[in-house]
Amino acid sequence: MSWLKEKGKQQIGLFTPFYTYHLRDVEAVFGNTKEAIEKHVRFIKTTQAPEFNINYEDLEENYLKLGKLDCVLLTNPGNPSTRVYTMEELERLIRLCHKYDCYVILDECYCDMVWSTKNSEEESDNGADVEIDFVKSPIGNEEILNLGNTIVCRGFSKQLGAQSWRVGYVLARNDVISELMKASDPLYICVPYLQHALGEYLLNHLEDFKRHVQETGRLMLNNLKIVKDAFEKSCNWKLVKPSGSMYALFEHKKETDVDAVADALKLGVGVCPGNIFYPPTGEYENSGLIRIHLGISKEKAERIAKQLMERSSSIN
Repeated sequence: MSWLKEKGKQQIGLFTPFYTYHLRDVEAVFGNTKEAIEKHVRFIKTTQAPEFNINYEDLEENYLKLGKLDCVLLTNPGNPSTRVYTMEELERLIRLCHKYDCYVILDECYCDMVWSTKNSEEESDNGADVEIDFVKSPIGNEEILNLGNTIVCRGFSKQLGAQSWRVGYVLARNDVISELMKASDPLYICVPYLQHALGEYLLNHLEDFKRHVQETGRLMLNNLKIVKDAFEKSCNWKLVKPSGSMYALFEHKKETDVDAVADALKLGVGVCPGNIFYPPTGEYENSGLIRIHLGISKEKAERIAKQLMERSSSIN
């Protein structure tokens, strides 16, 4: 964000629902006052759950053509949407933004957490034949890379089960990387020692890393299978079929997201209201969504499922 500001790029687009800290990132650089947010942040609507599709026509006609965007930021796989955008969708976004001198930042923090279904939808709903896959990033397409308007951010904390561990890297065209280094060096001075340790681990134990990624992804997928029915039956929620990341979304029927959170708290379980992933304008008091975290042990998932069913039975 600091680099974008230095280049005079000051209008940042966030596709809703968005990861909350992306808004914090913008606020940290451009200010967190109401006036600063109105000046520098564009909240771009996607379609409703479960699709969360990008409306390319709206993006072009109401933002890009009017000079209202210098950069858009998108998480893939999505947090909280759990949506995995295809290579074709992302390449279309990048080409469209390039036409209007707009950068695209892809947060691929969950890049190794794609739940790929090989057979029928019915089988995938039953948890059969789902594989832990990875994101096919558009930056791997040389044509897209050479456009120079795409920056991919990745990390290791999610797939290693060490959430909030800030060790990562970026992918972009060489000249963009060089410019980013000039902006980041005064902040970080040199490479953190953990980066060296991780580099040595990946160099010498890559197969172990791949094994761990598969195990972590499989754990979260199995946790969803354990808690899904319990949340649906005890809270009267409906799962939004996920494609990846480490979360699950449920649709609820309450008047507000906070009411749905309160229902879960009565059963002894804390969950996240969907409205925190939408603009802080008061317009989204009820997003109709609840997000849960799957990065827990199998034993804890089983305790949660059991507690939900037992307490809902006693209340009813």
